[in-house]
Amino acid sequence: MKKTLLYILATLVGLVVILGLFLRLRYGGGREYPDMSTEPVYKSAQVEEVIAFEEPIGNVAASKDTTHPTRVFFTIHPESRPEANKLMEIVDGKAVPYPSIEAQRLFNTVLGVFTDKQNRLWTIDHGNHGFDPVKVIAFDLSTDAKVHEHTTRHFLARVKV
Repeated sequence: MKKTLLYILATLVGLVVILGLFLRLRYGGGREYPDMSTEPVYKSAQVEEVIAFEEPIGNVAASKDTTHPTRVFFTIHPESRPEANKLMEIVDGKAVPYPSIEAQRLFNTVLGVFTDKQNRLWTIDHGNHGFDPVKVIAFDLSTDAKVHEHTTRHFLARVKV
């Protein structure tokens, strides 16, 4: 009986040590991140708030088409677990789902957005960190139509642009 208790205790101590080593390797030694702040590049009078949103914003992209007014798009950060809208456009100072409310079902955990020289908005959906399919979707900003979609089960998607 005594040997069994000692064996169980030694096993538990060993597991705690292994867990401690894993946590140390995974999350580091707890060193404080150094302060890297500098003087702001722009004065506060030069900065304008474009939109305030109730959920954390992920990434932002602006259209580059010089023949139309600049359009601004942003994602709702997937770690905030947005339930409905995940990709938004700022229209008349308000955030509206882009390209539509119905199209939000295309996205799972969209984070990356950018525009290209062909006036397309590209989105990168990491698929819940690779647990779901990863998607790259492009929209033509002239028509707001989906013009490209690539889905893969692999986390690293290779797409020719």
